[in-house]
Amino acid sequence: MKLAWLLPTFVVILAHAQNSVTYPYAISTVAGAYQLGNGGAATNALLDLPTAVTFDKSGNMFIADGVGHGIRKVTSDGNINPFSPFDAMDMKQDSAGNLYVVDGLSAAFKISPSGALTQIAGGTNMGMSGVATNIQLMFPSGIAIDSSGNVYIADTYNCVIRKVTPDGNLTTIAGSIGYCGSYGDGGQATSGYLNYPMSIVVDASGTLYIGEQYRVREIQGGVIRTVVGLGTAIVDGPASSSGVG
Repeated sequence: MKLAWLLPTFVVILAHAQNSVTYPYAISTVAGAYQLGNGGAATNALLDLPTAVTFDKSGNMFIADGVGHGIRKVTSDGNINPFSPFDAMDMKQDSAGNLYVVDGLSAAFKISPSGALTQIAGGTNMGMSGVATNIQLMFPSGIAIDSSGNVYIADTYNCVIRKVTPDGNLTTIAGSIGYCGSYGDGGQATSGYLNYPMSIVVDASGTLYIGEQYRVREIQGGVIRTVVGLGTAIVDGPASSSGVG
């Protein structure tokens, strides 16, 4: 089962000609049409509920193309081809060209530039720390990687953020398993609660930004705080005083 409700609703990727509507925006399609289209122009290819996009240093685009279509690669000349049969919910790429992906179900993986798949996290044991491939993940939906090779996983239904080091050890750096909510701003992230974290990014300084229900939270120096949202539905205004839907 894929968590379709986790898909970002603010990115329009496909438009059906028969339902044309005029908007005051210029929209260009970089991939997608009405046939699968592998081996040809990306604009003539069909996409099926793409959930994530990332780029490598050469400008090639990688698309997590929904259930059953795996990860597809759009080269800088505009052609599309299969890259991996793996169905990813989210993915990020490191400087060496490896893709790090979560499956939206129970595990995280590394995919090498040649397409070799290695599981890096997800098992059957409930826990806050240990060997990453032994620790249970519940519907992980977001992943990030820092410049030191540490991988961060938004473990959505456990309501925690996991950190996996290059040597394969996992720690929980934010939240507490089974306690879901927006709590603990201004204190240590490990003492706070997260409200179903669904996306995660890390900046060049190592600061983490987490998208959870109705908020964006920041973790810097181990301390968590809200940077966007009130914990309610969308309203307009300053970022720290607005809801996030």
